[in-house]
Amino acid sequence: MSTVQSQQLQRRESSTGEVQHAPVELLQLVDFKWMMAGQGWWVDLTRLQRDSAYAVGCLRSALSSNCHPLRRCATDLQACWEPAALVS
Repeated sequence: MSTVQSQQLQRRESSTGEVQHAPVELLQLVDFKWMMAGQGWWVDLTRLQRDSAYAVGCLRSALSSNCHPLRRCATDLQACWEPAALVS
């Protein structure tokens, strides 16, 4: 597995407001981004990984989509991220 494929992210609130992610493959994030684009929503992956309010908004949009694969991907991402970091 390449370094890019095995990139891990930790999601926790920090004192600077940045968030970190639990283990999530970069490929999963890229899939999410492109499925969102297919629904007309542009996703900034850097911001998705650092801004909890932005991440919550993206996940809510994805979870309300009519696209089943996007909803499943969003559910998987949400499960990887700490619930406390995703509470609005």
